[in-house]
Amino acid sequence: MARLRIGRGRPPGETAFVTGVRGLGAAGLRSWNRYWFRDVDGLPLGAVRIGVAVAGVILWLGMAPQIVHFYTNAGEWPIEAARTWSSDWIPRFLMPDFMGAIVPTVALFSVWGAALTALLVGWRTSAVVWVNWLCTMWFLNRNGTFNNGGDEVFRLVSLYLAIAFLVVPPAHRALSLDRRRATGSFDGPTTVPSWTIRMVQIQIMVVYLVSGAWKMVGPPWWDGSALYVALDNPAFSRFGVPRADWLRIPFTVATVSVALWEFLFPLLVSTPRLRRPALWFGTSLHLGILVFMSIGIFPFIMLGCYPAFMTAGEIRSGFVRRALQVKAATRRSAASVVSS
Repeated sequence: MARLRIGRGRPPGETAFVTGVRGLGAAGLRSWNRYWFRDVDGLPLGAVRIGVAVAGVILWLGMAPQIVHFYTNAGEWPIEAARTWSSDWIPRFLMPDFMGAIVPTVALFSVWGAALTALLVGWRTSAVVWVNWLCTMWFLNRNGTFNNGGDEVFRLVSLYLAIAFLVVPPAHRALSLDRRRATGSFDGPTTVPSWTIRMVQIQIMVVYLVSGAWKMVGPPWWDGSALYVALDNPAFSRFGVPRADWLRIPFTVATVSVALWEFLFPLLVSTPRLRRPALWFGTSLHLGILVFMSIGIFPFIMLGCYPAFMTAGEIRSGFVRRALQVKAATRRSAASVVSS
């Protein structure tokens, strides 16, 4: 009977080896399609959209006081310098002379702010996400002297969201006004193709992997001095660090831990039992960076992309828990006002 079953599944003249290879190929193709193209809950993508928009608003607010001085011809960086500074296509084709004036620059900056606000609340998402990406590209190329790793991650993830929302209909855009307009409710199930969230996941994994790889070959990261030196550098540190011998061991442990965690991040988040501890470690790391260091929007954009590694249930329970906490705090405040 076993021979008969095998015979039915194997074309005449085909060897067992070829049949096995064909089966492996079919299994690999099914896994590929399942990884990239199966439908998944749209809540993580909606949470990433909000996280990226928050990082963008923070970037925009930080640039606003300097927009005339550093992004117009009235300041220190004329538009001719932008065209020669970068080899990108945006400075060459989208920065004509008249865009160096104050009025068009401020107008475009205002459009960018409006697009970020619309992206935050999920209004006309498929359009404003492209406006956000184009404005991001324009201003990051207009004066690249201030750009850092966080800006580059924001630019890339903005592009991924722009591509993703081309195929996500309004009714399936979680946590958005688009969904409210389409269905009359914010609640309810949503589904999106898995590749829309995979792009963000892979980008963040690559960022950590490459950063960790460079740290793994850097002597300061193995002798424990890298973190201490960074926190003692007035160009990045907000407070500095005390010079005490007892800090050497904690700093060494923390420095090596960060290097290993970054290098192993793709493996950690791909292992079910290690995913949540890895994300908690990263959350603590970026909150620490936010408190003790000044490196732009890097901690905001990285944390804003963390929902890509979370399940819809985890995100939903987090929102519910936060809503209950806010409700309880509101009741306590109201009770204290009444009693006083």
